[in-house]
Amino acid sequence: MHRIISLFLIVFVLLSFSSKLSVADEYYYTWKDNDEVTHITDDINKIPPKYKNSSKQYKKNVRGLIPNIKKYYNITSIYLNKYKQFITIFFTLLIFYFIIRKIISESKDRRLFKKTSYNNELISNSGIKNKSSDDFKKTIKEILIKNNYKLDNSELTYNPVIDYIGTKGNKKYAISINSNVNSIPKHMVNEVESEKYKYNCSDSMIIARTSFDEQAIEFAKKVGCCIYDDTHTARIIMNKAKF
Repeated sequence: MHRIISLFLIVFVLLSFSSKLSVADEYYYTWKDNDEVTHITDDINKIPPKYKNSSKQYKKNVRGLIPNIKKYYNITSIYLNKYKQFITIFFTLLIFYFIIRKIISESKDRRLFKKTSYNNELISNSGIKNKSSDDFKKTIKEILIKNNYKLDNSELTYNPVIDYIGTKGNKKYAISINSNVNSIPKHMVNEVESEKYKYNCSDSMIIARTSFDEQAIEFAKKVGCCIYDDTHTARIIMNKAKF
């Protein structure tokens, strides 16, 4: 953003000065006065009117770095003058574009910060982080029953992955209540998804009090596993959402 503004200012200064600069003539002129004295100039306007017809024009033999710099600077000045309005409008629109993009970005950041703050407060008020593993699982079990899930774990002898087989309507779920405090990786989602087939479940569900990593989220979307992270679980406990 700062670079764009700096570039605009440089172009603006060049445009301002270019209109006041004259392009150096690439020729020089000579004439003799009444006393036969030879005069020389590179500005045709300096030739006295009575000697203009007798003056001679010669092309400059321009060599070296400085004359070339002057030459290209003069050419640049011509084009800057010619397209001054277009260049000014272009850079003005470009600056407006970056300003608007900056405003939108800051607005998104504010909304994200507000949402994050709200979610953190919701999680804190729900108490899910402070519950013991048994208390957390007991709380989730009660909410599932309240949400009309019929739970059964009689078939789950020594199963460390699935906590309940739940049925609601015509769907049968393999439900895992994960009380881990670390982010849940993809392989845990894969384990739950694999276990559902052992019990002829149509769907799988993981209810957690922490977050899922990106790979776990993408995998869950791909296989259709229902995952509830700490924010979703907190909303359900606070009666702001349902399973």
